[in-house]
Parts: sequence; structure tokens; C-alpha cells
Amino acid sequence: MLRKILAPALTFAGIMFMFFFWYKVIPLEARFVEWQRDPWKVWQMMAGWAVVGGLSCFLMARHIADWAMKVDLLTPEHSDPDLEKAKLALDQAQERLKLVRTPELGIFNGEEINAYIVGPRLQNSTLALSRGAVQKLSLEELEILISRELLHHRSGDLRALALMQGMLFAFTLYVARMLAFLLGTSLRQTEEEQTSSQGVEMVVTCALLVVLTLPGAVVFWLFSRSSALRADEAVVGVFGRSAYATFLSNLTPHHPPRSEIFSDVFKLQSQTFPRWLRGLSLQPALDSRMRLVQGLSDKTL
Repeated sequence: MLRKILAPALTFAGIMFMFFFWYKVIPLEARFVEWQRDPWKVWQMMAGWAVVGGLSCFLMARHIADWAMKVDLLTPEHSDPDLEKAKLALDQAQERLKLVRTPELGIFNGEEINAYIVGPRLQNSTLALSRGAVQKLSLEELEILISRELLHHRSGDLRALALMQGMLFAFTLYVARMLAFLLGTSLRQTEEEQTSSQGVEMVVTCALLVVLTLPGAVVFWLFSRSSALRADEAVVGVFGRSAYATFLSNLTPHHPPRSEIFSDVFKLQSQTFPRWLRGLSLQPALDSRMRLVQGLSDKTL
């Protein structure tokens, strides 16, 4: 419980520290006097913006992720065989974990084996599986995948991550997407071709993370990676070390093909990087997770 309170608090403190840092380094004090602005009021405004961003993401993360990933949700009139298979695996996982409530189920397009769950409460969450996961995994393996996401949500870590991510995005992604759209439009007009703004967005987001939120971003990165390992450990407690190690080994050839900035933190696998940069990923590398699993003893809940 303490880590779920301490981590968002440290993220907030890290963001505020960067404003104090630039205030002293530039320095801005003389400028505030010249502009007749009270720096304390500006700090309060920034703090309020961070809190609003965190709470907004906490409450709307499910809908933002579903929109970003273009999730096809299960409905009573839906006849998608992949969704029907996923629903059967979800029912088995619910029974195994003795859950009274279940999340809304959906599928997003992707050949990789991946999944995420996000939402403030289980009954108000979306559990989304990649189509590749549903088609390539057996029913038993799919149950392991779904159980891992349900256990991850039950730990409470995902709620803390949504709050932390919202505070960071208040100063990074929202601004980056606006600038990327403007720059991308300018490039298309200049080059007379369909220039994607995704690369611009990634560069601007990374720059803003370093300049405006670096200490908070480091806390978020550490918490995201440790949260994924705790979820893996919880799965071993339910299915045993051997079954989960086999499942993880099946993920190796199915890396995510692209980055989705918002939901990488929630997924089973996040964007893959070159070996020398993979430490930047919001999820630990598969070999690190395999070593952790091999070192655990089999337990049952």
C-alpha cells in the first residue's frame, strides 16, 4: 500500500523540483520581478496542472487507451470468433482467481502477443488482447495471459501508474502531440508528401521528459518496471514456475512492432529497443523476466 502512495508523491515532487531547478538556474527570479508575476502563484498553477493531469488520466485512462489502440469491444451481438475464444479464457481465469467481477473485454489489431488492462476498478476496466495473442495462444496459455493482467490490476499498481503517467503527460505528451501535429503539417506542406508526425512526437516527448519532468519520469520508469516483475511473480504463485516460464519463452519472437506512447506502460510487452537502448523500455527485457521466474519457487494462492 505504501508504494502506491509514495510513488505518485515522488513523481509529483520530481516534477515540481524541475520547476524550482530552472527557476534557480536560468535564473527566472529577475524575470518574474520584471513581469510583475508572483513565482509562488506560478508554482501553485503548475502544481494544480500536475494534479489535474494525474486525476484526469486516472479517471479516463481506460477510454484513452481503448481509443489509442482502436479496441474492438465485446458486445452481446458480436460474432467475432476471436472474442468468443477470449471470453472463454476470461471465464476460466475468473473462476481460477475467484473473482466476483470482471472487466469489459476487447481485442486490438496486432500480430504480437500482447495485452493490457486499465481502469480504476475491475468492473470499470477494459481488458484488451492483441488479435495475435488470441490466434496464436492455446486456451490454457490465453488463460495465463489474462490471469497475469487481472493479477496486475488487483495489485493496485496500475492505478498508481495511471496517476503518475497523467502527471507526466500534463507537461509532455499533450504539448508534444500539439507540436507534432503542427510540425508534421508543416513538413507535409513543405515536402508535399504524407510525412508522419509520430517521430516528431517521440522526439519532442523525450525532450520534454528530460527538461521538465526528469526526476518524476525516473520514478515512473522504475515503478513501471518493478510493477511488471511483481505481476510476473504473482502469476507464478497461481500457475507455477514451469508453466509461466514456458509462456514467457513463447513471447520472444513476437515483439511489439510499434510504440504506443500512452499504453506501453500497461501492456504485457512494451516497445522493443535496440539492445543498447532497451533499458529505456517501460517493461523489463524478456531475459530479465525469465531469470526472475526461474529463481522463484512454485506457490499457489
